[in-house]
Amino acid sequence: MELAQPLLMAAMVLVAAGFTMRHVRFGGTGKMVLLALLAGFGIFFLRNFAQALGNSGQIPISIAAWSPPLAAILMSLGLLLHLEDG
Repeated sequence: MELAQPLLMAAMVLVAAGFTMRHVRFGGTGKMVLLALLAGFGIFFLRNFAQALGNSGQIPISIAAWSPPLAAILMSLGLLLHLEDG
């Protein structure tokens, strides 16, 4: 889990970038802040849940360590591509 920490931090930066790309004058700033907070807590919960599953031996340790950061990066890149394409 410690080796995957830099990848998780990069994922969090991408999540923050995805939710701050819109201009304030378009409105919906409060909703975007709330969604960014929920995404951050969701990634944190997913990481802790995967760590608990890895510690108990229900899933392999490498999957428990690397899947939450990779999933967060893919979701945030999808959000960035969706917001920038439109």
